[in-house]
Order: sequence, then C-alpha cells, then structure tokens
Amino acid sequence: KNIRCCQMASSLDVAETVCAFVVAILMLRIFLLHTLQTLSRSRFGANKRIIRAPLTQSQLDRERVWIRALLCQAALLGASFYAGIFSYSMPFLNFTGIFVTFALHASVTELIYYWMHRALHTEPLYSALHSFHHLSISMEPVTAFSFNLSEDLVFSALTVGAAAGAAYLGQQSYIGLTLYLL
Repeated sequence: KNIRCCQMASSLDVAETVCAFVVAILMLRIFLLHTLQTLSRSRFGANKRIIRAPLTQSQLDRERVWIRALLCQAALLGASFYAGIFSYSMPFLNFTGIFVTFALHASVTELIYYWMHRALHTEPLYSALHSFHHLSISMEPVTAFSFNLSEDLVFSALTVGAAAGAAYLGQQSYIGLTLYLL
C-alpha cells in the first residue's frame, strides 16, 4: 500500500516541501561524492587505481565543474516538480515505483546514454564537446562530472528521465526518487 508523504495544505507549504526535498537530495549527493573522493585519495583507494598517475593541479582545476553538474540536476528536479512531472502529493513509499524506475533506467536510460556517449566520441562532437572530459588521466569520482555545460544539461535531463517515466505511470514515490537520484 502507498504511504502518503503529506497533504497539500497550501501552495507555500508545497513549495517549501519541494524545495527542502531538492536541497536535501543535492546535499546527500554532495556528501556521497565527498565520501567517495575521500576514499579515492586514501591509502586504500590509491592501491586500487588503474592508472597510478599523480593528480595534477590542472586536473583539479578542470574538475571543479562537478558542482555545476549537481546544480543542473537539482534545478531540473525542481523544475520537474514545478512543471507537474512529479506530483507534490506522490506517495512517500511505493515499492512498485522503485522497481519501475530502475527497470526504466536499465532498459531505456542506459540504452540512450550508451548511444549518446558513442556519438560524443565521433567528430565533430568529440573535439567540440567531449574532449574536455577525457583530459583527466588519473580518475577521481568527480571526473564523472567534468563535462562542459551542454553535456551537463543533456545528461541531467537523461538522469531525470527514468524517474519521470515512473511518475508518468503513476508509480513514483519520494523514497524511489531519492534512491534513484543518489
């Protein structure tokens, strides 16, 4: 059975709830990324690297754009609530929605991501957009977010896609959305 998170008391309460949800997701993702970054730079992580090249200052400077990717995704999530893609009164927990979200991700989102990524490795897209991402030699967790702005926007929309599909089917929940976005 679905468990409802909150009833709509007023539009201000709803806006505050959605804003708090989006900020909480953003903060959890930053915390998770920071934890992975710390593990990556620990003695344990250093022993597990595929390429043991040291981090250069230019790589660290280049990869400072990771926060922009997370902010793009947070903005898109907030805009999705505002546009009505996600319902303010969606259930707090719906196990079917969790399954549907991950099934859509595995079947649709990954397929689209794969072909988009293949296309980004062809000219002129590679030199115009994607080469920035491949300048990093020593892989770090934030390397996964070192894209230019246009790639950030496209991949952010793709990230929200499976969750939006589950919402369209009426199966999305706050817990399912949180698990998916983390």
